[in-house]
Amino acid sequence: MSAVAQPLHAPATRSMADALRMLALDEARRVADRAR
Repeated sequence: MSAVAQPLHAPATRSMADALRMLALDEARRVADRAR
């Protein structure tokens, strides 16, 4: 991903990564609930 090429100390990049991580965790939880 191009986000990896950006400096990690940039606050915008870090907050974006955190938001993406939270979204991915929510989606994974949703998929796991659906698979049950």
